[in-house]
Amino acid sequence: MKTILIALSLAALLCGCSTNQPITMVVPGLYRGAQPADGDWPGLKDHIFREIRMDTEAEHSSWAAATNWIQVIALPIPLWRQLTIGPNKKLMTASMKLVTTGTLVNCVHGVDRTSVWFYQYEVQVLGWPKKMAWEDLRAHGFHWELIGLYVYAKFRI
Repeated sequence: MKTILIALSLAALLCGCSTNQPITMVVPGLYRGAQPADGDWPGLKDHIFREIRMDTEAEHSSWAAATNWIQVIALPIPLWRQLTIGPNKKLMTASMKLVTTGTLVNCVHGVDRTSVWFYQYEVQVLGWPKKMAWEDLRAHGFHWELIGLYVYAKFRI
């Protein structure tokens, strides 16, 4: 079992996860994408006021947070959870209640953790059929090799 997890971990890291998703509007006032570079934040200042950030660790910070004009909500999903049991469902659900106009939901590349968050949001909040939300998750480049995220989305939502 340990060998399988190591192999999946390596596959996930080598599968092209470095392609950053651009920041796009999902519904009016709700955005998704990769973690903006420090130089990109000034251009977002008129649109983004809250960030739900799904890093692998909780201690990451950003230029935007340092300037105090954005509220950062940390929702860490460590790699071990991405490869095994998936995100904490209570925290994921609670974070969806914090969405207001001007919210950006992101992870480093805006692909896997962000896609799973939006899959759950589309199904539970927007009322999309699971098949339609799954197609959206796949269209944003989701990597099934992150088996914990895959199982969470496919079977726990």
